[in-house]
Amino acid sequence: MQDVSETEANVILGAGPAGLQLAYYFKKFGLPYIILERDASAGSFFRRYPRHRKLLSINKTNVAHASRDYRMRHDWNSLLEDADGRFPDFSSDYFPPADALVDYLADFARRHDLAIRYNCNVSHIERAPGARGFTLRTDQGAALSARRLVVATGLSLPYAPSFEGAELVEGYEDMSVRPEDFAGLNVLIIGKGNSALETANALLGSAARIHLISPRPIRFAWDTHHAGNVRSINNAFFDSYLLKSLNGVIDAEIEWIRRRADGRLAVRFMSIHASDDSETLVYDRVLRCAGFAFDPAIFAADCRPVLTCGGRLPDISGDWASRNVPNLYFAGALMQALDYKRSQSSFIHGFRYNIRSLATLLAVRAGAISMPQDEAPAEAEALAGAILSRLEVTDSLWQQVGFLCDVIVRPACGAARTPWYRDLNPFFIEEGGVAAMGHDDVYAVMLGYGPRTGTAFDHPHLYPPSADPRVFGDQSTEIHPVVRRYRQGQLEWEFHLRSEFLSQWNNPAQRGELRDFLSRDLADGGPGAIVQSDRARQHAQ
Repeated sequence: MQDVSETEANVILGAGPAGLQLAYYFKKFGLPYIILERDASAGSFFRRYPRHRKLLSINKTNVAHASRDYRMRHDWNSLLEDADGRFPDFSSDYFPPADALVDYLADFARRHDLAIRYNCNVSHIERAPGARGFTLRTDQGAALSARRLVVATGLSLPYAPSFEGAELVEGYEDMSVRPEDFAGLNVLIIGKGNSALETANALLGSAARIHLISPRPIRFAWDTHHAGNVRSINNAFFDSYLLKSLNGVIDAEIEWIRRRADGRLAVRFMSIHASDDSETLVYDRVLRCAGFAFDPAIFAADCRPVLTCGGRLPDISGDWASRNVPNLYFAGALMQALDYKRSQSSFIHGFRYNIRSLATLLAVRAGAISMPQDEAPAEAEALAGAILSRLEVTDSLWQQVGFLCDVIVRPACGAARTPWYRDLNPFFIEEGGVAAMGHDDVYAVMLGYGPRTGTAFDHPHLYPPSADPRVFGDQSTEIHPVVRRYRQGQLEWEFHLRSEFLSQWNNPAQRGELRDFLSRDLADGGPGAIVQSDRARQHAQ
């Protein structure tokens, strides 16, 4: 077992998917590390959650494509590794059971012989003497030291709205999951996310009436492109509601809950859609399924990270470091503040790429490796083809659409090749991370979505519908290539290609559009359609 008291040691808290993924890359890059895990096995969170034991993460086992990266677009559970082991070896279900993920994570830790100290619960973290690192104290009384700390514990604190009578509510974390326990009862569920819908669907056949309540209206993943919003697998409840089969959805704030003399619960709520519109309804049981938040309680005041996103998440910079505590980093679902509810950093299929990037940056700073880079051709035609070839098969930029990007240094005059760095993010560029690597003038290559009018299944794919996509590509509603130019960390322009049904953009027409655009920029003649969104807005007005 590695000695975590070494000055340069890296301590990872948590042996869930994030901690295991980070440890895999630390080991690959030759960085000393230890994982501290409070339970007796890896992936312990998934032994309990989700409570009804079905994952929402897609497990597409058959993809007719030779590229491993392309296959990983549709494998939302596997961690990144050089070997061939993948989650589909443990389940062929499209929406797999949670127990299969537990087995997979244990196998991953075992196959890669990751350094994990189990049954080690860290109960207090404070600044080390001299403020050069951290001292971690465990329930067993041990004091461990670390120069760098990466917290990969996930969102472990149940999020509980505050109102009179909140103590009468049963939490998702300890409520019964036996449908027969709710037979014939009127049930109110606080929350409208996937945990609330998972619970409501489980009770459809047993409860007499089910209502969902929260102040925010329902948001569907097919509208937002965010996998954390309500997924189609959970939509049976809405079918019962919209066809007027007893169940209902309430957009309101709870004012109070009080127990009546007959033991039932009176719930007073105020509608968000009309002022002074209050109502009191009576339920047999009230369940809280409002999600989870980061729990900073183990940190002493001198090293407690500041929070953001309504107090749910640590506030982080573009390299996933705490904004107020040096040498404190976050991995896994705790990385999502940068793309909160916009991309997929709250899920394995998103944060696995963030973690690879984090591990790379930390290994470079420790002097263990040089910053990995490829070379891009400097000539516009070849550069356009290389960019579009990458975007047609990439898994990282596909899963982290609108967030992760490749950085290509703008070619110098007369150069034949130019550096190409993969899987960074715009915050890293804007906060000086790329400049610190010696580059002030770069292209950021990513995928993006444009705005949408109408419904997910009935909308124009370009706005205005008659627009020239070479000018209005940013209005292309579906996933499409985006190239941005940053100079000294500032966004100067962006160029969008229109979406394509099979996401195959490396065709003569679209490659030619990108080539022409890059040619104008490389010739210092101006890109022609500078910041297309501005021109599109002017046209719409």
